[in-house]
Amino acid sequence: MIWRQLKLVPAAICLALVVMTALPAAASKLTSVIDSFERKLDSNLDFAITAGWDFSSQSGVIRREFRCISHDLGSGPFCPGQSQIIDVDELKVARDIHRFNVDLTLGFWRFAQLSINLPIVLADQTNLQFADGVDQFNSSVDPQDSPSLFSLGGNDGQGFLGSERAGVADPTIGVRFTPYSWARDPTRPTWAIGLDLTMPVVSVKKADNDAVGEGVWKVVLSTAISSRAFSWFEPYFRVDGTFQMEAKDSLYQQYGKTQTLLSPGHQLGIALGTEFIVHEESKKEQSFIIDVGGSVRFQFEGRTYTDLFEALGTSSCDPRDTLDPCDLTTYSRGDIDPVTENTRKTDGLTDIEQYATVSGWLGFRWQIQKHVGLRAMFQIAHDTDHFLTTADAGKDLDGLNQVEKENSMGDNEYNPVYSDAYDSLGRRFLSGNIMRLGAQVSLMGKF
Repeated sequence: MIWRQLKLVPAAICLALVVMTALPAAASKLTSVIDSFERKLDSNLDFAITAGWDFSSQSGVIRREFRCISHDLGSGPFCPGQSQIIDVDELKVARDIHRFNVDLTLGFWRFAQLSINLPIVLADQTNLQFADGVDQFNSSVDPQDSPSLFSLGGNDGQGFLGSERAGVADPTIGVRFTPYSWARDPTRPTWAIGLDLTMPVVSVKKADNDAVGEGVWKVVLSTAISSRAFSWFEPYFRVDGTFQMEAKDSLYQQYGKTQTLLSPGHQLGIALGTEFIVHEESKKEQSFIIDVGGSVRFQFEGRTYTDLFEALGTSSCDPRDTLDPCDLTTYSRGDIDPVTENTRKTDGLTDIEQYATVSGWLGFRWQIQKHVGLRAMFQIAHDTDHFLTTADAGKDLDGLNQVEKENSMGDNEYNPVYSDAYDSLGRRFLSGNIMRLGAQVSLMGKF
């Protein structure tokens, strides 16, 4: 919670770097344009198409805050000394994503390129189960004799299984410029500046459908630099910022002036690595390169999809149920949905805390011959622990008291997307020990 009050103000990113003199050689992947080898001066255009598969497997736990009262027998051994709020493993989460990517790239005059990325999700599914040592007798999510926030299917071991999502995802169009390049001046390093735009043009992901669209405009500004220190050794460095804004027809809606967060938070990232040139023949346009690197990415707080999204959004918890009424998924403000004329329920989106992702990778690039290249990469990533449900209660509009349902002016000051059932202190969910393993393989044809 150290960064809780930190806000991102979009600003220009300035970077000054001092590097070693570069030798005429193929630039790093982060700084190259598709014409990475020397060509004749009259060859102004190049075209490449890349097709590849990438896989990501995520695992970890979802914890929940627990209020333990000192010397309360029901608290067990958790708080023997004094009353406190502790974090208890509640759920196990697993998510596998298979995706096929098609990249079309057009290069201009050996210093710029235009690219289009078309991602196709082959399969994306999330599974939630009771954490080790948890069952319906001690669960706070799906207890046996009390209303359930969402169902985990009892103690049958299957847990909650989300939709198997598939389809074309939001495409990205990008440009990259290289103001400095070994191809034009062998005494300089290669420096690249990039701008990418992700467009929310496909069906938006909802808790009860199988779509894959995020419903978010994304702009990525990046700068990267690489320099050949030796004929076999080329370090690189990259800084990027991702700015996100909700699309008109997305789930990200402003329900009132006391709503504190609307869309996903922005991101800042740094990547650092080295390419080892095992083999290179510039005349034949052949090379074999090993890539070792790592990155740190900071995700600012925002309102977004989480591992709880589908479970919350499809929960059968309903205050209208005459046999087993349940209001755990309705917002505490008490607003009536104009469509259903009932108290507004969660759509699955929640306000999350800021966090960092640390990752490392090992990959290789094999330029088999002039027109054909092969790439592969293996990656491991870890998310720092962070709250998944942490919406502010609201805003004190009149400045007289704390947040009230009716202040001195008659206004409801509660956040329209705040739920006391999982956003209040002592009931919040947070992710823990989230690890992701990934693999990527792609084949490129250059013309």
